[in-house]
Amino acid sequence: PKGLVYSTAPRRAEGDNGRSYFIKGDNNETVFAEIAGCILANAVGLPVPAVAPCAFEGAMFAGSEDLNGIRDVSAWLRDRDNIENVPDLFRVIAVDTWLANTDRNWGNLIGESSGGEKIRLFFIDFEKSVALRPMPLMSTAGVMSNDLWPRGELGSLIRGWGYLHPPQDILTKIAEFNLEHCRELLSPPATALGIDWLDSSCDALSRRSTQIQTLVEGVWNSK
Repeated sequence: PKGLVYSTAPRRAEGDNGRSYFIKGDNNETVFAEIAGCILANAVGLPVPAVAPCAFEGAMFAGSEDLNGIRDVSAWLRDRDNIENVPDLFRVIAVDTWLANTDRNWGNLIGESSGGEKIRLFFIDFEKSVALRPMPLMSTAGVMSNDLWPRGELGSLIRGWGYLHPPQDILTKIAEFNLEHCRELLSPPATALGIDWLDSSCDALSRRSTQIQTLVEGVWNSK
């Protein structure tokens, strides 16, 4: 159906490069937010699949490369020793805070085997990032700190994992992210999709990057 985001049962397509992609969304707001969110998350060191705009039957979709990973990671999350990159579960909160993405839960984590019983987590589903949608300066002002801690069982689970403070390494990277870098990274997908709010999104992101320490501390205090 039009506008449906395929998070739990995405469609698949083969790219011209011979790789397999999951595709989601068929409106430009959703597609741009998903692609731009992954690009920005990757730029500050969060593990995400490779993404690209995909054209199919006259519509544009967000394509994320199929990692041949584990779509349901809930069994592994029950024991943190099963997760190779536990700190990334907290780094993603910083990224989601920067992007004003209010939809983090364990349904948008993908696991990839890292040997033995352990998995490495990758992060998807940035399409609800308010900073990457139209009128971001106004919309991000309405996103509250308690909207940005992971929802449901994921949020409840990691509260007890001992991370009393936000991960400083990724906060430093976000704080260094400027307006020019944002435009450089996001201009190609924005052009491909005909997005006319790129400058507003980059402005909102650059402002939030300068405030990221305070914003993320607010999320930690609200959990």
